[in-house]
Amino acid sequence: MSQSFKVAARTLRHLGGELITSDEMALNELIKNAFDAGSKRVKVFINYPMSLDILSKTLEDFTSLKINRNKALELIEINTKLYINVLNTAPLSTFLTYIDQILNTINEQNKSNIISGIKDNFYNIKICDTGHGMSESELESVFLTIGTPSKLSKKSNGNRILLGEKGIGRLSMMRLGNKATVITKTIDDQICNSISFNWQDFDNPDLYLDEIIIETQKINCPEGFVTGTQIHITELLSDWSLKKTEIFVKEYIQRLRSPFREGKSDFPIDILLNDTRLNITPIPSWLKEQSSLQAEYIFEPSNIYSALHGSLIWKDSSAPDIRSWSIDDISRILNTSDSQLNLLGPLKIKFHWFNRKDLTSTVERSLKNIKEELNLWVGGFSIYRDGFRVGFTGGLNDDWLKMDSKALKSQGYTFNRYQTVGEISISKIKNPNLKDTASRQSLVNNNEFELLQDLISEIIIKDTKSRIEDRKKILEIVATDAFIKSLDKSDESYKKASEALNTLSKNGSQEDKDIIDMAQNVMKNQNELINQLNAKMEKAFETNTDILELANLGQMVDIIAHELARITENTSNLLIRLKNSEDNKEETSNIMNELRKQIIATEKRIRSIDVLSPAVRQRKESYDITAQFKTILEGYAPKLQRHNINYKITVDDSSELKPVQVTMVRGLVAQIMENLLTNSVYWLDQGLKIGEKEKLIELNIESDTKIIYIRDNGPGVDPAYHLDIFKPYFTNRRGGKGLGLYIAAEIAKYHESKLYLSNEIEQDGKLRTFIIELPKSSI
Repeated sequence: MSQSFKVAARTLRHLGGELITSDEMALNELIKNAFDAGSKRVKVFINYPMSLDILSKTLEDFTSLKINRNKALELIEINTKLYINVLNTAPLSTFLTYIDQILNTINEQNKSNIISGIKDNFYNIKICDTGHGMSESELESVFLTIGTPSKLSKKSNGNRILLGEKGIGRLSMMRLGNKATVITKTIDDQICNSISFNWQDFDNPDLYLDEIIIETQKINCPEGFVTGTQIHITELLSDWSLKKTEIFVKEYIQRLRSPFREGKSDFPIDILLNDTRLNITPIPSWLKEQSSLQAEYIFEPSNIYSALHGSLIWKDSSAPDIRSWSIDDISRILNTSDSQLNLLGPLKIKFHWFNRKDLTSTVERSLKNIKEELNLWVGGFSIYRDGFRVGFTGGLNDDWLKMDSKALKSQGYTFNRYQTVGEISISKIKNPNLKDTASRQSLVNNNEFELLQDLISEIIIKDTKSRIEDRKKILEIVATDAFIKSLDKSDESYKKASEALNTLSKNGSQEDKDIIDMAQNVMKNQNELINQLNAKMEKAFETNTDILELANLGQMVDIIAHELARITENTSNLLIRLKNSEDNKEETSNIMNELRKQIIATEKRIRSIDVLSPAVRQRKESYDITAQFKTILEGYAPKLQRHNINYKITVDDSSELKPVQVTMVRGLVAQIMENLLTNSVYWLDQGLKIGEKEKLIELNIESDTKIIYIRDNGPGVDPAYHLDIFKPYFTNRRGGKGLGLYIAAEIAKYHESKLYLSNEIEQDGKLRTFIIELPKSSI
């Protein structure tokens, strides 16, 4: 005798619990159903005026005379403020009025019925769409069939690709509440079709599924109802506070659609808590502008010569960095076949990478606000099928690509989920082998899914990481290369200068010996400082120190080494001159005075850059930037004099150098000036602007706007290189590394400041004025 399976009614409850694992997933399914029904938008009304537990406890205490009427109303009104973000709304007013009234009649005998009445009237979720609706026969034959294949044979509805196909969306009602009513109407229906569920009926262990009878009804439509479907869910199973609903909107609904979509939404989603609409917005443009890197990779396996094309653009860069891989390249890297890659299908990957150390506050937003908004969007790569997110992919709790092998919140030049907002766009039609799991929280772990993981991890992420590392090494290179050369040069200079000074000291007077002792002490101190910096540099590399720190160390050594080399050269020249004037005391005195001036100038120069010390690099302080620039220029004066360069510093175009207060890191600001002055000296040696006769560097500080203008009258910059001169490795200098202005601009960004070349073209068609906009916090 043949038999068939019998399914216990409670199996449906278990099935719903397994497939719909959260309130977020439940509402997601119902929202997607509205989309598939062709609705122009969907509205989700969540009515939950206060905690049911507190309401029940308050009414219990009132009926047992533990609290009086005024105290009960006070406790209830206080709690409602956690459930609504706009006071004095109609739902809140109606609810409090109702509570006020029932306090007149409630007692121990009717308390249970009154609380049930409050739940029925004020606690519910309603999902409303204006789609094509369902006829009575569709309700009976389709809606009541779990796992219905009705959408499998229909891939689209108009210009929309259908999102659902498993027929489990109706189980979402079960997840949200114990009771539900569906009201629906097609354009051909005269009145509405309705069906109601009491999910608790399915808890009876003695009933089989086919023993629970659910009947459709014909009812009058709600006012204004034309076509579509309304789902009313009552006896809610979760507490919908304002905080929970806002988190649901910000962390889930806000990311349900692609964060990179452009233009007006083709399917607006309205979430209303107690009749108050919560804002749902795409990722703000101002946040995307804070990203250090934005990238797009397009995978087209049918294009054998460029199956994967990548384009990356760094912040403040106009030219993209392009890469491409042939189908053979990808097959070799992933150890797979062309046919397997074609089974994966075409897809597109976009992402923004945020170096959190580069985030800068603006007039409109503090750094804290920017980080809080960024935290809502980061999480790595979300998967979007036909514009809708698959489950919770790309969230901080779902590392489906295993991006974070190290600490999740590491910052700086690291590529992890905490710094990445990305999407992988797939389609039901173009990527049929990438299938949703039954729970809709991710994709089925099949061959194509594993291939997708490998494509992202082994090619795209590794490619991006290598470019980020290359960018980091740019500054490391300038630090180490210049550092090692400067160390060698300083050791040699120190030895030569010491020998020369010892020779001078043997035959000099006591006054001469005092000058020589002063010179030797200065040189000894400088050499000891370089040795300290050497130790710091070695430690910096061991601890992966910030790149600005490395660049700072390198430049400081270079400056000191340069001063030692200059003393060495001048001391050697003095020694030769002394040998030629042994009997000329006046000439000897003049020579020693020159040495004294040289030492004093060197000490002043070192003092001007001493604030570059790594120990104080990170400490911002309030100080007078006018005095700092004056000191730096005075330290440069001997060098400028040797190159026959005049300089002029003014404040508001006046030689009266009034103080201008800023809050910055002294040492790093000095580093910007070092780079600009070094460049000016070099180019002034190459020639002058046509018509000019004397070399000149001008610096003017505007005290009100806190803008600094630095100009020289050298050959100038071709406007075609207006932006390029700040790019790493770009240089027009013979033997130059092309990193000085790049480092200076990075330091400016670190201070929420700007360094750029004015686009004001002078008469000869060249640009000559650099501008430093001091940080807004300094104004």
